[in-house]
Amino acid sequence: MNITASALPRIFRCPLSAQLPQWPRTTKWAEFGTMVHLFRENVAKIGRDKALEKVPEEHRDHCAGIAEAALPTDMTPEVAFAYNPDSAKGRRLDTKGQRDYSSLEDGEYAGTADTVGLLEGGKGVLVEDLKTGWGWLPPIKQNEQLLFLAAAAVSAYGAEYAVIRILKMTDDTPRYYEHEVAAFDLDAFADDMSDLMFNIKAKDMQEREFSAHEGPWCKYCPAFESCPAKTSMVKALASPSADIAFDRSNAVEAYETLERAREALKRVEERIKEMVDEFGTITNDDGRTISWQETSTRRIKGDIAYTVMRDLYDEDAAKASATTVTKATQASIEKYLGKHCEKGTKAEAMRHVMAEIDARKGLSYSTSRKLKVKNG
Repeated sequence: MNITASALPRIFRCPLSAQLPQWPRTTKWAEFGTMVHLFRENVAKIGRDKALEKVPEEHRDHCAGIAEAALPTDMTPEVAFAYNPDSAKGRRLDTKGQRDYSSLEDGEYAGTADTVGLLEGGKGVLVEDLKTGWGWLPPIKQNEQLLFLAAAAVSAYGAEYAVIRILKMTDDTPRYYEHEVAAFDLDAFADDMSDLMFNIKAKDMQEREFSAHEGPWCKYCPAFESCPAKTSMVKALASPSADIAFDRSNAVEAYETLERAREALKRVEERIKEMVDEFGTITNDDGRTISWQETSTRRIKGDIAYTVMRDLYDEDAAKASATTVTKATQASIEKYLGKHCEKGTKAEAMRHVMAEIDARKGLSYSTSRKLKVKNG
C-alpha cells in the first residue's frame, strides 16, 4: 500500500479507493504540469534563462510567460517529507530523484511540497502547492495534501505554525489561495490521519469494510476501473432490463448519473485498449476475441482531381468529380466516366485518371484502428 500526500484528499473521502486494485495513468495535462514543476525547480537552481533552455520547445512559450512572482526565487523547491501521523513526527527526505520515497520508515508516509519557505525567522513555515489544471480540489482548509505537508514541515523545522498556499497556474496569471494553520489544527489532522490509516490497514486484514463514495475525486482515481460503484453502473447500463425511467422530479439526478456513466464507460474503454496493447488479442472463455482491426484509407485531393479531370476531359468533368476543393471520391469519378465513356472503356479510363492523380501527388493514405470483437 503506497499512499502519498497527493492521494489523501481522495482517500479521506473514499478510503476504499486505497484498497482496490490500482491502474495509475497519466494524461497530457499531468505531463504538462510535471514539466512546469521541473521548470520552476530549475529556475531556483540555475536561473530563469537557463531553465527555459531545458524546457521542450512546445512548452517554452508558456513557461516564458509565467510571471516572476510565480517563480520560487526566494523559496526552496521540491522538498520531500516523511511524516508519521501516529507520532506526529516529520522529517525531510534525502531523495535520489523526483518523488523518490525509498527511505521511508515503518509508519511513515511521504509527500513533496512544490515550494517551502520559512516565515518570521523560522517561527512559521510556508508550504506551497502548484496546480496547473482545472481538476477538483477540496477547500483549502480541508486540503489534506497540504495539511499533511504542513504537519511534516512544522515538525521537521521546529516551527510553531504553517501557512498553506495553493498557486493556481491555469493561465499566465498566478492566483494564490492561503490559509494559516495553527499547531493544534495540525495535531487534529494527525489524529484523523492516524485513525484513517488504521482503518485502511484493518481492511487489509478483512476486519473493516468500506463502501465506495462517489464524487469529483473519482475522475482521476487509479482504482476507477475496479471500483464497485463504477463497475456496477456499467453492468446496469449494459443490461437490457436497465430501468432508465425518469421525469421532471429526478431529471437533475438522472443527468448527473449520465455524466458519471459517460466517464465510467470512457475509462472502461481506455483500460480495454491498454490491455489489448499490452497482451495483443484477448480470448474469452467462450472463444470470442477482441483485438485491434486496422483500416487503411485512401483520400483523393479535390483540387488535384479537379485539374486532372479538366485536363483529360473538360470543366464539367472536373466539377462532377471534385465534390469540394479539398475532397474528391472515386465514386464520383467513376459515376462521371460511366456516363461518358464508351462501353468497355470505363475501367481503363479509371486507371488512367487515378494514375495521373497519383503522379501529381493527389493521393494520400492513412491508417486507423478500432477494437473488433469476433465470435469463436
